[in-house]
Amino acid sequence: GRGNLYNDSFPSVLAGILEEPFRQLGVELDVRNSAIANIGSFPYGWCLDSFLGADADVVSWDPEMTSRGHTLHAFEAYLRNAITMNQSPMLVLREYQYTQNRRDLIQKYVDVGAMIDPVVINMEAAFAPFKDLDESIVPLGFQDWIKFGGPDGAPGKTRSNLSLQQHDLIGNMLAIYFL
Repeated sequence: GRGNLYNDSFPSVLAGILEEPFRQLGVELDVRNSAIANIGSFPYGWCLDSFLGADADVVSWDPEMTSRGHTLHAFEAYLRNAITMNQSPMLVLREYQYTQNRRDLIQKYVDVGAMIDPVVINMEAAFAPFKDLDESIVPLGFQDWIKFGGPDGAPGKTRSNLSLQQHDLIGNMLAIYFL
């Protein structure tokens, strides 16, 4: 969660919501936040077992933040390596309006049965209905949309990184999905 505190990142938000319901079901929840800044989908997508653990059930990646200028081929190499991990993990990907080619590629993998149930998150689309409204009428979860939670001077407070509210929204959306 660059620009935010560790416990404000969406994996921590998700863990905080799911921990008790999973415990009640007798399911051990182990959420790992392996956030790695400025590391491209390729070649690091070849090392997911090392970064995330070979037993990962869900893998999340923001290919745009870390792969600026990389080709669709590099992204596909990342996808192939992710889905061939030991658990064939579910993928959660952050996408953008202009990355339709990646969404089309993900859909092809779903259509042939190589990927099951990926989650694609587009934060721009989530915020679009509220961006031109006066802050006083914007729903609470969308207020201070670009404010970061880290202390003054903390690194990573840039538009390419998720803000505090964006992390919270993703954590809550994923919790709803899993519950």
